[in-house]
Amino acid sequence: MSVLPAGVAPETLPLSRRLRAGTSAAHERVERTASFNRLIVVRLPDPLAGESAGVDRRRERARAEYREVYRRFLIAAHGFEQAVERRLVDSPALGEARATGLAIECPAGFELARDDLARVFGIAAAALPAMSDVPEAPTLAALAGIEYVRRGSRAGGALIGSVVSHNLGYTREHGATFLCRYGRETRSVLEAFRAWADGRREAIASAAATFHAVERWHRHLEGRFALERAG
Repeated sequence: MSVLPAGVAPETLPLSRRLRAGTSAAHERVERTASFNRLIVVRLPDPLAGESAGVDRRRERARAEYREVYRRFLIAAHGFEQAVERRLVDSPALGEARATGLAIECPAGFELARDDLARVFGIAAAALPAMSDVPEAPTLAALAGIEYVRRGSRAGGALIGSVVSHNLGYTREHGATFLCRYGRETRSVLEAFRAWADGRREAIASAAATFHAVERWHRHLEGRFALERAG
């Protein structure tokens, strides 16, 4: 769990550091809530020459199971990305955010996730479940907190994208566009966002509320996926 350095007053630290410390517990609960968050990072072993037919069948079964994990992960990501996008578009602070240097992602993350789901799994946009309880963003601070949760996920997304590419063969051009959108530029993109966030007012409460909303969303999807299996 992230904590503030001993003996350091919280108000003296950059906002991005305070956001990380102030929301670490909520972030960790999100990671524990849904099985797809744990399984999506599992790297399947490389095939070996001369494997038996039985081993090969087990490998294909594991690959099929991982592909299902990826489907669920993308559905969750799409719902969250779309809900955040709607909140920001409706925010009266969006113009100020743009004016102060927030880089707007184009295309939006939910569009890339939606396209990956259509291309890889044949899922139509109308069939995707929607997340509805992302906090509102009436102020620049609230907007910064919500975006901290979303933009911060890009670093983990890049790592997950490399696992997805290894396990399933999907790439930035096909099947893993959402996760791999920034490639080697991921670090610089995140640094630019942190620089913007550090110039903003207090946003920890908004970020924590967003993490709680994601936790509820993932719990809802776990129940939905369980019903799919039972059916």
